[in-house]
Parts: sequence; C-alpha cells; structure tokens
Amino acid sequence: MAAPVEIICRDGQWEPGRNHVALWPWQSKELSAAELRIYLLEISTGGGVRLLLEPMGASSTALAPVAVMPGELIEW
Repeated sequence: MAAPVEIICRDGQWEPGRNHVALWPWQSKELSAAELRIYLLEISTGGGVRLLLEPMGASSTALAPVAVMPGELIEW
C-alpha cells in the first residue's frame, strides 16, 4: 500500500482534521465534523476497508466493524 486511506465527511466545508482524515491500517483519528473516532482495521486487496466507528464524547462502546468499498457512503 502506497498511500493512506482518505475518509471525508461531506458537510460542505473542507478542513483537514474536521471533515477529512487520512489513515494507515491500525491507526485511529477523530473526524470532528461527524463526531466520530475512526479506526482503520484492515484494507482488502479489492480496495475495501473495515472500519470501527466510535462516537466522540459518549461513554458508549465502539460500534461493530463496518465494511466499505471505495466511493461508498456511510450514513451516520
């Protein structure tokens, strides 16, 4: 893999760290526009990714892993 996975929250504004993060496998970052901490669990050979989404500021536990293919949207 030559580049990190780019994750974007489409909220009409562009600001790295707010609605745009770049992750390498087993890395996590906050996506403040979506109020999520995102963990990149793995990248498949077909380009899909498995993510773990955790609400920020909540005392709840992380959600189940989500599988996403390039260009797919996650409704949150």
